[in-house]
Amino acid sequence: MDTQYYHELKEDTFAEEDFLSKKQNELSNDSRPQIATNTGHVELSARGENDKIIKKIRENESEIERNRKTIMDMPLRDILEKTSEVSSDFWSDYKTNLAEVEINRKANDPDYKQDLSSIIGIHIVALVNYLREADHVLYMGILFVIISIILYVFNIII
Repeated sequence: MDTQYYHELKEDTFAEEDFLSKKQNELSNDSRPQIATNTGHVELSARGENDKIIKKIRENESEIERNRKTIMDMPLRDILEKTSEVSSDFWSDYKTNLAEVEINRKANDPDYKQDLSSIIGIHIVALVNYLREADHVLYMGILFVIISIILYVFNIII
C-alpha cells in the first residue's frame, strides 16, 4: 500500500489534491480503533508552554536591562576613551552613512537632481543616521561640552 504512494509521489504527473483526498478517504474508512485525544487539553498545554516561554523571554529582557551599563555606571576614563573613539572615527563613519543615504535617495527617487537643497538634505539625513547609531549622540554631546568649556576658559583668559 505504501509503495503505491511512493510511486505516485515519484511520478511527474502527481496531483497533490488527489493524493491528499485518497489518503483522507482511506483514513476515514479505516476500521482500526483510534486513540482519542482531548484537543482542549492539547491547546491548554500548548498555551501553558507558550506562557512559560514568554515569561522566560521577559525575564531575560529584564535581566539584560538590569545588567546594561549606563553612562552613570562607567568610570570617567571609559567615558573619555569612548568619546575620543567616536570623535576619531567620525569622518569615516559619516562618509559611510553619507554614501548609503545618497545611494538610497538615487534608487528611490527617479527624478533625483544634485542641487543645493538635495545635498543639504542628504547631509542632514546622514548626520541623523550617524547619531542614531550606538551611543554616538551621547559621546558627541560630551565632546561638545568639553569644547564649550575650553572655549569658555579661553574667553576668560583673553
